[in-house]
Amino acid sequence: MEAKHPPGVSNDPSDWVGTEVIFEIEPGEGEETRLRFTHVGLGQLECHDVCSDVWGFFIRSSLKAYVEIGKGEPTSE
Repeated sequence: MEAKHPPGVSNDPSDWVGTEVIFEIEPGEGEETRLRFTHVGLGQLECHDVCSDVWGFFIRSSLKAYVEIGKGEPTSE
């Protein structure tokens, strides 16, 4: 599936096309679970800083809240 980020993030809203998003879930220590998230190809894009910050929000805040209390935030706005 081709993904496009919202308008205004970069001059080319289709610059994610051809990138790959990878989620790897593995056991951590004790009862922990480790999530490794990689966005392959993001480093070369104009939106790198903004996209990196937004991914950080979704992984560290929204997904964490969803797992811990059953309700995440589907948008950072």
